[in-house]
Amino acid sequence: MDNDETEKNAMTNWLTLEEAAKYLKMGKSTLYDLARKRSVPAHKMGREWRFDAEELDEWLKGGKLALLEAREQ
Repeated sequence: MDNDETEKNAMTNWLTLEEAAKYLKMGKSTLYDLARKRSVPAHKMGREWRFDAEELDEWLKGGKLALLEAREQ
């Protein structure tokens, strides 16, 4: 791991499931299901899910949320 990677990891804004759900304006159970299905960028740390705010922003900008909602209808 080089210095840039170490610095990025130290500066990552990790969100809990509850924080990420509020950030994305969706229900906790919906986000949990998306994380389990690997449909949203998520990281399992022990028994808890953590979400990188920057990865969530990129995911949203990529239109992934719109695609998922269209599939569910």
